[in-house]
Amino acid sequence: MKAKKFSPQRKNRKKAVRSIVEGIILLLILVTIIRVLLPSRGFLPVSEDEKIQTDRGFIAISYFGVDPTGDRTLISTKRLEEQLKALKASGYVAISQQDIMVFCQDIGQVKSRNIPSLLF
Repeated sequence: MKAKKFSPQRKNRKKAVRSIVEGIILLLILVTIIRVLLPSRGFLPVSEDEKIQTDRGFIAISYFGVDPTGDRTLISTKRLEEQLKALKASGYVAISQQDIMVFCQDIGQVKSRNIPSLLF
């Protein structure tokens, strides 16, 4: 049996190759983490073809609660007023729970662009 002679150049070459492979693996892991954490595409608006248009129905808006100043879970009264004014300016009106019940029983038809009364 012949013993292999120690070669510092060979050892350094192995270290260099191993370092390059480890660097590539770390780079791939970094790219994967960045792609997962950061959105790759921004907001894509719905095209006109994908929109569902109907003359019947209503939009229900739900709030967890209202607080004078607002916080992470509660909407502030000022922000609620702004949203309700924007809805009114867009032609939405409030409907009653009775209107919703009638709609669900399919007895009558609720006018389009309506929102139900807000319940908290």
